[in-house]
Amino acid sequence: MSNIQPIIKALFLPVLIGLLIRVTLIAYTPEEGINASDLNVYRMVALELANESESWTKQNGEFGYRAPLYFIYLAGIYKITNSNSYHVGQFANLFLFILILGLLYSLVKEYFGTQVAVLVIWLRALLPVYVVNDVFLLSEVFFDVFFLIAIIIMFMRSSLLTSKWAPIVLGGSLVAATLTREYALAFLVIVIFVIIIEKIGDRRTKLHWLSLILLGAIVIMTPWAYRNTLVWGSPFPINLTTGVNLHIGNQPGATGTYMNLESGHQIPPDIKFGSRDFNRWHTQHAIDDVLANPFGFLKGGFVKIGWLLFPRAYRNEIHTLHFFPDLPRSVTWALIIGSGLSSAFLMLFGLIGLIMKSPDRYTWGTVTVFVTLCAVVFVSFGGPRFAESFSLLLIAPAIYALTQRSQLLYLITNISYKSIITLSGVGILMLFWAMIITIKFV
Repeated sequence: MSNIQPIIKALFLPVLIGLLIRVTLIAYTPEEGINASDLNVYRMVALELANESESWTKQNGEFGYRAPLYFIYLAGIYKITNSNSYHVGQFANLFLFILILGLLYSLVKEYFGTQVAVLVIWLRALLPVYVVNDVFLLSEVFFDVFFLIAIIIMFMRSSLLTSKWAPIVLGGSLVAATLTREYALAFLVIVIFVIIIEKIGDRRTKLHWLSLILLGAIVIMTPWAYRNTLVWGSPFPINLTTGVNLHIGNQPGATGTYMNLESGHQIPPDIKFGSRDFNRWHTQHAIDDVLANPFGFLKGGFVKIGWLLFPRAYRNEIHTLHFFPDLPRSVTWALIIGSGLSSAFLMLFGLIGLIMKSPDRYTWGTVTVFVTLCAVVFVSFGGPRFAESFSLLLIAPAIYALTQRSQLLYLITNISYKSIITLSGVGILMLFWAMIITIKFV
């Protein structure tokens, strides 16, 4: 209990103010949400699951086509509340917001100390890029919970070697993340690889951890594998969006980020949306497009990484789709501009802080997450949404860079290997931003 009290004390005020801001935005959201883009997909499908038992095993729908776990979470909320309001789903997200703050505080306190941890949760509560994301019924916030649980266990693994539950929770959280956003499967592969090659624990300890990770993964995966067996006759794949994402990012004329499929390929009429044939068809045409233009694939991969790194400077959801239709225009623009500036701040100063800080598991873990994300978007398509979870790991280094002013000044005014790395990193980041601005506006 004594360990919980400092966390509650640190969280109380940022949670309270953060909730007040988000509840205000919820009040400006239409009761039925906005039927555009992906903004209402999760709610509509969750309502079907909550009210129609046959929806759980229906073929060729969004449930099963997309990763399922956020649908299931919302369906449970709507079933319990017996409501169909978009607001109910938004309030369910606020619970996730509180969990994220608690997890972030625990992680950052271990590596940066209490003062930085408190500032981190204040920024997570107040920065516009997060405030806006938290009130959308999209899967990112739900994903962040499992992502942070896995990160905490991996970053603190050396002190958890004798724990029986840590590796089980790690395996379960990685699979839960994968069942929320499918690209997290890459993190599961990387975690297994890291455990095998790192010098923490002997061979027996590593085998013990890997077996318990597998156990945790099986426990979480089994219900969905069973559902897939009922629907398709076999437990896998986890979802059916992979082929479409590969096709979107590698079609002729691809921009490096999400766009409608315009490759000229006509889907045969006997292939239904959301089916396994649908996924295979898109996968094959994506491979054909890559093989037809391998140089374009390599060149386009760097554009995709540019989109991954680009700030959320244009919030289409609230600018064009009018997610908050009655919100004063000045506040809308403040959210748009603030979202862009806050995400740019995190990317820039987070990079500088990582270089300034002495390398540790936090540093190398953050770099590993970034490289994994780059590999994922390189073969599919990029966008700032992919970087939202990664940006959580940049808040503490960004604060560290600003609080260590003398070290930052020394880094800027003196020539050293760190200053060269910093200037190179910032220069590359600026080049990626300039490339995306050129593509988008020129």
